[in-house]
Amino acid sequence: MTPALLELLKLDTWKLGLAAWVLAGYSPLLLKEHGKVIRLKDEKKLFRGTSEFSKAEQQQLELQSLLCRKYSEILDAPVHPKKDQFLRNQIVDEVTNGWASHEKIHIWWLDIAIQNHFVPAYIKPEALHESVLAERGFTTYLAPGGKLKAEFESIIRKNDALDGEVELGPLFEIAVSAGGEFYEWLQRFILAEFQYSVPKTQVPLSGFKKHGHPRPKGKQVRNHLIDKYLNNDTNKKSSEIPSLLLELDVHVDRNSCICFQDESLDEHKKLTPAGLTERLSKWFKPTELGYQYNKATT
Repeated sequence: MTPALLELLKLDTWKLGLAAWVLAGYSPLLLKEHGKVIRLKDEKKLFRGTSEFSKAEQQQLELQSLLCRKYSEILDAPVHPKKDQFLRNQIVDEVTNGWASHEKIHIWWLDIAIQNHFVPAYIKPEALHESVLAERGFTTYLAPGGKLKAEFESIIRKNDALDGEVELGPLFEIAVSAGGEFYEWLQRFILAEFQYSVPKTQVPLSGFKKHGHPRPKGKQVRNHLIDKYLNNDTNKKSSEIPSLLLELDVHVDRNSCICFQDESLDEHKKLTPAGLTERLSKWFKPTELGYQYNKATT
């Protein structure tokens, strides 16, 4: 692992323009002041104006465009490659696990970065031996200065209603905030209804007596939304339905799509169960316990 790469891995957040340089294989940390980038594999310096630099820059621009498009889709809002910052680990995870197979980018340094504990193992658990993974867990990594951090730090909820005082561990939590009125409401709804809901079938997991509900699928969310608010029950008072659902005319159509009024576009938008499942994979990530659960159930 080269010094140039280590300098980049010391940063907890990356702008998308910086991320594009790293994914292309270069460090741009000296570009603004000294007009050069450093090739990460061998520390070779490429100066602005040379043909090698031009080729590297073209690759960076293509990756930057792809990153911006993907993050705009995730956030339902435009992103600026030189202003908006995102968690480095989230970017690496998104590129490694969140894109279609034909869009995936091979990150040649990922295995060694995980093995040296600079990147958490949840991004690619197979990079570690089982015994090391069991010791470190899925979400820990070394931050600048050698401080051990955890990617997700969920609160353990104690619920007196379940067999006395029970330690209840959530399996998922928010990874990125949703954009738009309805999506923001829906994200809160999912957390409230599923995160600490206790499924009947429990998988034995270390450190907790019970675990919460796994991250739901789009169909589960849609059905729960119908049961709670959209079932046209004549006994249900309009005051029991959140005002936002009424204002945005939220309903489910004949094709089982969740429909709502998008005020910014002045039109109705449709969200299929499959489309919602894809959004949930971006909005929520497993907790440390969630990764243990996934490993135990696959």
